[in-house]
Amino acid sequence: MLIRNAAAIMTGLAGERARTAGRDLRIDADGRIGAIGALTPQPGERVVDATDCVVYPGWVNTHHHLAQSVLK
Repeated sequence: MLIRNAAAIMTGLAGERARTAGRDLRIDADGRIGAIGALTPQPGERVVDATDCVVYPGWVNTHHHLAQSVLK
């Protein structure tokens, strides 16, 4: 899978390397990050457009209080 045009990618690394701006992210068949950068789709690869999105590999939000914040 190729995730393209992300506004930012949160890498999980420390300091300045914690995020990278405006690049693509390839997920290998085993579910691991294969590459980050300006990538070209491979034949038959699923492509996801992440324009204006921030990509957090491995992070899933299972609980939040956003609706409560709006009602305050």
